Amino acid sequence: MQRIIVQAGDTSAEAVALKKQYYNLRTRAFNACWGELLYPEGPDEYDKKAETTYVLYREDGQVITGLRLLFHRPGSEEKTWCEIKHPDFDLRELLPHLDVNALAYAELSGLVVDPGQQRSGKKLGTQALAGMLELVNTGAIKNGDVPIDVIVLSASKTGLTPMLRALATVPMAGIVRTDKIIREEDQRFQTDLWPILLSPKPGFQFLPPELTDKGVGVPIERFQEPERGTARGG
Repeated sequence: MQRIIVQAGDTSAEAVALKKQYYNLRTRAFNACWGELLYPEGPDEYDKKAETTYVLYREDGQVITGLRLLFHRPGSEEKTWCEIKHPDFDLRELLPHLDVNALAYAELSGLVVDPGQQRSGKKLGTQALAGMLELVNTGAIKNGDVPIDVIVLSASKTGLTPMLRALATVPMAGIVRTDKIIREEDQRFQTDLWPILLSPKPGFQFLPPELTDKGVGVPIERFQEPERGTARGG
């Protein structure tokens, strides 16, 4: 497989074609998962931001897995996609000891795998995540010209499995805030999500000193992959 980094603002013919493949794959994958036309075709509002970055994997000319990173520039007060979608996800509450607006952070979203790749789907998703982690660790992906301070995302207990497997090959410090439950629900499903914070920066302080020993989060390296059948993925 060929790994490709594409910027949303890249208007070259190849980039436009790759983004279109990713948008189509994302729509097919999400709608195949939920059985309804829940995800719109084409780019959403975050895909239209020039700094949004895609990590895509292509095989035989087709994108078969990929994800995107959304960026928060230092000095901006704009909220993350997850904060807008889930009011219970508040980065300022998760990092009360830091000036969140001063951080250069990225939000992971849109991880998809071709629904036709059922046998290797989990492996492909893990590979896409590991590739992203490697690119952030090496500085190949930055927030503009600034190294990324922290990566934020949310996942269900079973949905966290690909990330745990990716971190086994590309280590990065992080924490799962099991004390902060984000409930995602509508008439079709209900899923509990956990906020997850990762950082390529050695010594990044995920918790304020007063909460370090209070059991409010689990270091990602100590988190155990859930057994099959114990929870529903999100």
